[in-house]
This record gives sequence, C-alpha cells and structure tokens, in this order.
Amino acid sequence: MIKIQQDNSHAINQRTVGKTFKVLIEGRSKKSADMLCGRNSQNAMIVFPKENHSAGDYIDVLITDCTAAT
Repeated sequence: MIKIQQDNSHAINQRTVGKTFKVLIEGRSKKSADMLCGRNSQNAMIVFPKENHSAGDYIDVLITDCTAAT
C-alpha cells in the first residue's frame, strides 16, 4: 500500500517539473545546510539552493526535478 502511494505521489509531483511556483521559505532543508525548503500555495514541499534568501521570504522557484515527497 505504501509503495502504491509513493508511486502516485511521484507521478503527481512529476507534473510540476518545468513549472514555476511562488514559495514561502520555511527554513533550511533537513538534508543540507546549502539548501532551503518551503511550501507553495498547494502546500507542496519544495527544496532549492539557499543563495541569499531566508525564512519568511517569498521567492519564485522553477521546478527541475522531483521525488515522491518533494
């Protein structure tokens, strides 16, 4: 059942690749201090390079890749 859900989530997230979303930055990514994470208006978690941004900022992020969770 979990595998089916992961496959479905990945398929849904793949439809966002190539699109740009406005993202509210929440903070650092759990996996890398060089990355930030935030959510778009659909509440999807998006991870992106830190650059000169900080928590609370809104930025536009182009989706270039995805996983079942992000």
